[in-house]
Amino acid sequence: MDKKEMAQGAAVISMATLLFVVDLPLGSVRAGFPQYSAEWFLTLGAALPFAGLVHWRLKLPQYNIIATLLAVTVGQIAGATLLPKTESANGAAFLLPSAKTQEAIAQAKAEAEAKVVAAQKQKKETE
Repeated sequence: MDKKEMAQGAAVISMATLLFVVDLPLGSVRAGFPQYSAEWFLTLGAALPFAGLVHWRLKLPQYNIIATLLAVTVGQIAGATLLPKTESANGAAFLLPSAKTQEAIAQAKAEAEAKVVAAQKQKKETE
């Protein structure tokens, strides 16, 4: 095996690993949608442009597309079975912040607004 073949093999392995990891959350989201709905197909194919871009940027030969599709498929299946499924009707509940996070955001926003009001008040007093 020459160095070019070894480098190409390493590129295929790294590409497959990257695509597998990218497809894990997409598989989990896909599992929350009704099967064969538009959203289901959208999440199923969401990583394919990314996979094509990675394949193209690494300048891999066309016969390595099989490894690309295999990594995407296994990532989708593993994400749908191993990660917790979303329970919402839209399938993307994990993208929304939790109630505790929303409270922290609201509190930080209120504090920032109070600081702005205090700064404006102080500016008016100094004028």
